[in-house]
Amino acid sequence: MDFAEVESDDELDETYLDFTEVESTYGPSDELRSLPGSDDDENNSSVLQPIPNNQEFLPSRDLSIKQIEIGMRFASVVDFRLALRDYVIKEKLDIKLTRNDGDRVTAVCKQGCGWRIHASKPSNEQCLRIKTFTIEHNSCLWTHSSKQAISSYLANKYLEQVRLNPTMGHVALQSTIAAELDLDVSTYKARRAKKRALGIIEGDEAEQYSKLKDYCALIQSTNPGSRATIGVDLMSYDNEIKTFERIFICYAAMKKGFRNGCRPFLGVDGCFLKRAYGGHLLSAVACDGNDQMYPVAFAVVKAETKDSWA
Repeated sequence: MDFAEVESDDELDETYLDFTEVESTYGPSDELRSLPGSDDDENNSSVLQPIPNNQEFLPSRDLSIKQIEIGMRFASVVDFRLALRDYVIKEKLDIKLTRNDGDRVTAVCKQGCGWRIHASKPSNEQCLRIKTFTIEHNSCLWTHSSKQAISSYLANKYLEQVRLNPTMGHVALQSTIAAELDLDVSTYKARRAKKRALGIIEGDEAEQYSKLKDYCALIQSTNPGSRATIGVDLMSYDNEIKTFERIFICYAAMKKGFRNGCRPFLGVDGCFLKRAYGGHLLSAVACDGNDQMYPVAFAVVKAETKDSWA
């Protein structure tokens, strides 16, 4: 069995004005930009306190922040928003950003209670520091929903659960979120979060195609006698970016095992690949001394045609 040698939708996420997505390429809204000279940036001893133990939020260490305090430092506005989002969801707060600039952020409770937080960059520092934090919050009703619980946040929050159980359904994820965060999320958002988590775990599928040539070279260099060939679309051969058409792989150990321990018979078959770019998986199998199937070679092609089996 051989193959002729020749040199594959993403929906809009929930984005809200009062909590911009971290990965968004858009800058802060003009309506939310603050004018210079805000009272929050003055050294007012009634609201400013010394930094407690030089606390600094590090996303790699503090994925789930436990407490926010006056004086706490953040490397960037993005880090502060990440910490604030996690904090308000755990504390069952519904907030909006009244200031959302590149060097300052102010958030208040949507229901109008006294809860308020302000962080900005001091003139002599590069980090963001919390300067005002009013914790009063005792008269607002929790509706078991939060616009801050976007799918990217949920994907990172439950990344390990999805990694341990990739077949977890959206209903199970909804139940987990409801039990741990007391949040009712929609079916769409749960599916979106699961898809994002799998994307982080498995990597970008399109990028993997660009690594196939290196993969085949690695097989042949580390497994002498193996065969790994890639076919590209001849119509795209003269282009800077070539289009994948097929790949054939047969490891040296598989060939040796077939010759020395299997019956002289090969069975061939194919099946659909139900991924974003589709295609067919073709395989050649033999029968070993225990009447078990023994893989000999396999290939991925666009379609199961005579040309593919040639």
